[in-house]
Amino acid sequence: MPDATRCKGEAVLWKPNQKTDGGTWVEDTSKLKLAFAQVREDPLVDQSLLEMVLSHRRRRPSGRVLMIASGGETAALLSKFPLEELHLVDLNPAQLDLCKLKLHLLNVATPAGRLALLGHRPMPVRQRAERLKSCFQSLGLAPDALGPFDLMAEWGPDFCGRYEWLFARLRYLLAEHADELELLMSLGDVDRQTAMVAPETPLGTALDRAMRSVMDLETLVKLFGAEATSNRRQPFAEHFLEQTRAALASGPACENPYLHQIFLGRFRVVRWPWLEQPRTRSICPIRYSCGAMNDVLWGQPDSYFDLIHLSNILDWISPSQAEALLLDAARCLMPGGRIVIRQLNSCLDIPSLPTDIRWDRRLSADLHQLDRSFFYRSLHVGTLA
Repeated sequence: MPDATRCKGEAVLWKPNQKTDGGTWVEDTSKLKLAFAQVREDPLVDQSLLEMVLSHRRRRPSGRVLMIASGGETAALLSKFPLEELHLVDLNPAQLDLCKLKLHLLNVATPAGRLALLGHRPMPVRQRAERLKSCFQSLGLAPDALGPFDLMAEWGPDFCGRYEWLFARLRYLLAEHADELELLMSLGDVDRQTAMVAPETPLGTALDRAMRSVMDLETLVKLFGAEATSNRRQPFAEHFLEQTRAALASGPACENPYLHQIFLGRFRVVRWPWLEQPRTRSICPIRYSCGAMNDVLWGQPDSYFDLIHLSNILDWISPSQAEALLLDAARCLMPGGRIVIRQLNSCLDIPSLPTDIRWDRRLSADLHQLDRSFFYRSLHVGTLA
């Protein structure tokens, strides 16, 4: 695996073009089981939607949620609600196992313990290994369920996903500007933030060059597959550059943990909400399904779920497949139930697809404006008509 060093307050940086086991960093990264160790979606959006739905459930104050599992942060936050069922779906069994670990940590670990075990705070490798083994045994997971166990013990599971290693590579390429990035991420003045990353500045030029290197299409296909990139609206490097600059132009960098995780490789002050939750002895009932969301939806009852969370999976499929998936999602929604979809960089016109879902453009825009996770070009919130 790639050689790595910690610097700048535990940020992770890869050494340049280090070859290990006969491969490049891209080849080594592609072997990791986890695609996404941390969710790059703001779970406060989903929490707000769930609160809206439950506030109208007078006869049945509890609810049912169906969602993409991914890295588990959103699931962990929603698990505190009085749900009858939180149904997590993912094609990748390692993602589901990661969710199991994080939900388990809500039961057995303090916030400080979660931060250390997952890699956000220093912990001796041997101690992290012992605690991870204990957690895996309690959950019935194999030691390599999330990937090579030695990597998990060294870095923590939250730093051992393909997306996380891609951004670690980005930080390596920006290492000469580490002090400027530290300053940028400490600012609360959007005008100053915007000026620092303007394309003609040294930092802006370096950011453009580094992003175009790591977001090269061939690299992304090797790491995430052709389907993840096939419906792109524009080159992914340009998309992420635009979204990054827009985030810096619209809100204080010092308050955005999504910016910090990418450009510093760590939290500054604000963290993922679930990490701050007190330890709890009980969470809502959880159901896990390993498979494609369209297949899972096909097997669900009519009028069953109060909230369906599809992440950005529609970015990966054709318009006809998206239409079929939304029709089935509408069938599974309770009257008045909500659906939420993120859109990264695809050409798909989601609101134009013929379904029984009524898209709330104003609510979508309001929530998107409050969304600290800046990756997504659009947010679509709909209600069953």
